[in-house]
Amino acid sequence: MNRFVVLALLVAGCATQPDYQRPAVELPQAWKESAPRFAVDGRWWKIYADPVLDTLVDEALVHNTDVALAVARVDEARALLGVTESRVSQLHTKAILRLKARLSSSMARQVKD
Repeated sequence: MNRFVVLALLVAGCATQPDYQRPAVELPQAWKESAPRFAVDGRWWKIYADPVLDTLVDEALVHNTDVALAVARVDEARALLGVTESRVSQLHTKAILRLKARLSSSMARQVKD
């Protein structure tokens, strides 16, 4: 009985939350145009124009084999996915051609009879 009361209170508490109203945010009109485009190509640290930070990031990218290995694994997974999709496509094509041949032969038999 005690568990039921706790569960009922928990459910009732979740159901009585007020409706969230997103506050209005006023941004300058040219905000997107004025922002630097470094983050688009993934080099967000270039925004700070700090040569020490640039050197550290470049060194980390060169010597961090975990990141290189992760990128290689993602590339490998994408390649395997492409191979799998092509095999599935070939299987579907063969199955459709077999079905089409069966239907054609059964229709030919029906016409002969």
